[in-house]
Amino acid sequence: MKKLILIAVLFLCGCALLKGPAPFDNNEYALINKVYTLSEVYKIDCGDLEKTKANFSNLAEISMELVNYSSDVPDNLDTVNLVIPLHKMISNANIKFKTETHGITYCKLKLDNIETSAGIVKAVVAKRKRI
Repeated sequence: MKKLILIAVLFLCGCALLKGPAPFDNNEYALINKVYTLSEVYKIDCGDLEKTKANFSNLAEISMELVNYSSDVPDNLDTVNLVIPLHKMISNANIKFKTETHGITYCKLKLDNIETSAGIVKAVVAKRKRI
């Protein structure tokens, strides 16, 4: 029985080695996916002004982390050129929601735009091969 378990473990480890690591940067993808997911989840809170301010502030922080991370990855200018406009969109929305009062519809539309843009960036990063 022990030999069978050992063979199974070795086989599974060997399969993982053949497959290799993900062809894209997992950290970068995780940050983009977080922006994408939260922009969808935060639509629920658009009726609460304080939560909306906090949510846009959180998205701005995550997108800044994404820009900083992407900028430090070698040979990553294409991704940086995608994430900087996404960050600017989120940062501008964050400033607007901190300084002005907006309705639920505007909040949801802004989050829809962020979600769409993050989805495009996410798809591009997932297709990009890392060497």
